[in-house]
Amino acid sequence: MRRFFCDGPTGESTWVIEGEEHHHLTRVMRARRGDRIEIINGKGALFAAVVLDANSGGVRVRVRKIEEHPRPPVKLSLAPSLVKKRIMSDLVERLTELGADEIHPLIFQRTDAFHGETDIRRWEKIAIQALKVNRRLWPPLIQAPREASGILAEAPRFSHRLLLDHRGGEPEPDAWTPPTLAVIGPPGDLASEERDFFTGEGFAPTRINPHVLRTETATLGLCALLKSRREYG
Repeated sequence: MRRFFCDGPTGESTWVIEGEEHHHLTRVMRARRGDRIEIINGKGALFAAVVLDANSGGVRVRVRKIEEHPRPPVKLSLAPSLVKKRIMSDLVERLTELGADEIHPLIFQRTDAFHGETDIRRWEKIAIQALKVNRRLWPPLIQAPREASGILAEAPRFSHRLLLDHRGGEPEPDAWTPPTLAVIGPPGDLASEERDFFTGEGFAPTRINPHVLRTETATLGLCALLKSRREYG
């Protein structure tokens, strides 16, 4: 069953879907009366609905069933360096699809990308749309970019703290257990003082590949590795 997004009036049984989702329903899916669809609101709700009618003004649906799911506990939080806008948008989309719980963009000495409030709103929208692919009901929490040292405020919540570093060691099989916070440096690598800072704060230098990886590749690779483990599912 196809899934769509609508931040609609949850207390009503009949909704009108407009905007981009209306276009997708009418132009791509050719929705017609009687079609069954699922609707998410990005806040843990799943609505089973049936199409009543579709026209140029919107798609009118009747909600037949509602499921409410609380936000799951945080198991994996990723703190990558900011990267260029298109790459950052792709990274947010892929991390959402993989099931990351939190994304904390960081600014290092060698970070050469800077994003504003508009970009954050775009990332949130991208994450919501990605939920339709991976079938989750909550998007990752996406924080505003901050200085790398600012991530220490989050550290006490996590039993495992990793610093992705191609100079680091390979962890033991039982070393990665949730909840985990992982810092991934910028293109051009971490400055030596940044590496010393994080290791001094208890972040274990860890490598997932013997080669030097791009920031986005390392972030996605780590997320995929951890999410493949049952305890991170």
